[in-house]
Amino acid sequence: MTPLWILFILFLLFIIHLRRRKRTLNPRRRLPPGQPPLPFIGNLHELLGDLPHITLRNLSHNRPFFATTDRFSYGGLDIAFSPYNDHWRRIRRFVNAEIFSAARVQQSMCCPSELHCYFLRQSHRCLVLVSSIKTFLSLS
Repeated sequence: MTPLWILFILFLLFIIHLRRRKRTLNPRRRLPPGQPPLPFIGNLHELLGDLPHITLRNLSHNRPFFATTDRFSYGGLDIAFSPYNDHWRRIRRFVNAEIFSAARVQQSMCCPSELHCYFLRQSHRCLVLVSSIKTFLSLS
């Protein structure tokens, strides 16, 4: 190994040591028992295991219930919070046919282009103002 790699590994070990030391010195932080997470990836390596698709599927079934989600999503029946079943497929078909149809997308595209033109005109005015101030300051 080159000395640069050795220095990099030592630096990473030092960072890990500092993070663990900081955690143990903070008495207010009470975490449940478990291994400390690795930098950047956390405990993802423990979550995936041998069969990551099954682990992630089981994790998706443990979705928590929130009262606000229930209230604002009509009892969990909208497209975002509905479980995957016939109702969800009907909602998806409706959304694709009505909201994401070509005519509806084209209709919504005119507004951003008008906004772009407006912002371009405003930015051009600002550039003209800035250039005139610069010329005024250079003349004085």
